[in-house]
Amino acid sequence: MKTTSLIGLLLFSPLAMSQINVGEHVRVSGFGTVSATKSDTSVPIFVHRNIDDEWCFDCDTTLGLQLDWIINEQWRTSVQTVKRPQDHFSSPELEWAYLESAWGAYSAKVGRLRLPVFMMSEYYYVSVAYPWIRPPQDVYDSLLGITHYDGASFEWNKMLTDASQLRISTFAALPSENDYRLYNTQYTLDASSAYGLTMDWYQDDNVFRIAYLTAEADLKTGSYNISHYDMDLLALGINYALGDYHLFSEYIYDNQLYSNWYVGLARQFGKWQPYAQYGQRRKLYSNDSYLFGLRYNVVPNVAINGEWQVVNSTENIISGHFTREQNPLTGIETKAHIISLAISFTF
Repeated sequence: MKTTSLIGLLLFSPLAMSQINVGEHVRVSGFGTVSATKSDTSVPIFVHRNIDDEWCFDCDTTLGLQLDWIINEQWRTSVQTVKRPQDHFSSPELEWAYLESAWGAYSAKVGRLRLPVFMMSEYYYVSVAYPWIRPPQDVYDSLLGITHYDGASFEWNKMLTDASQLRISTFAALPSENDYRLYNTQYTLDASSAYGLTMDWYQDDNVFRIAYLTAEADLKTGSYNISHYDMDLLALGINYALGDYHLFSEYIYDNQLYSNWYVGLARQFGKWQPYAQYGQRRKLYSNDSYLFGLRYNVVPNVAINGEWQVVNSTENIISGHFTREQNPLTGIETKAHIISLAISFTF
């Protein structure tokens, strides 16, 4: 009842059709997703979402607000707060808060920034910006939901031709601690300073990306140190449009932890967009998944999605995307079918 009323309100609210300008140089905008999802197994699946065999109305639900202040031609600041799927509405997360200076082809930012490892890092929680309801878990869940860092970045942009642009960015992150709960245990990921480089090549409507991140981290529970990681992460991505077809693919690799990838294809038929996706994880976890969905664009900034996803995992106590240890004596779930409905919007 409450969810239905909220969906109706969001569909027809004037806020879903416009952004808010507060004076000449200040803009308030936002985004959100309201969802209903369930699996066919009682073992919860997907980190921070924990979808099981009961209908869940907040496993994918997000709400974000962003404030941008254009101070002058050289300086601007931006703040974004997000109620993520794992958060309560009363305790959202500060996703970014930075000061930016731009001069010519260069720009620099300092503060809390979005971790720029993936193709969709900048709009990670903005579901209306990509075909599916949630970013592909086989790649985007690899960093356990860590999406921001405190530090600085420096960026260079170069127009190669009228239809081609190159962007190169370096970043440095301060040491951090990130707490999360998985397998009924509270963990802390204690990371050292991190450094990275990203290169994006824009060609018409197509994007090609390569990113590199290096860091050391200790995984702890309480005062006990479980593992030490020396991470050298390489990420590759492509977003390619050919007429009404749209191809998405990303691959991440680390010698210790990851060899994960996905490929997705979407086709536009007016306001309708069917899509399919296949993904795979190896090394730290082993599973594959495939997804089929249909999206309807109500207006340019409001979309409705319905999708069906299948996840196949290995027969182990800790298995694939499942977020709870399983008992071999009572049987181990190795497959989950997930149905999801959602409405996403920006304003």
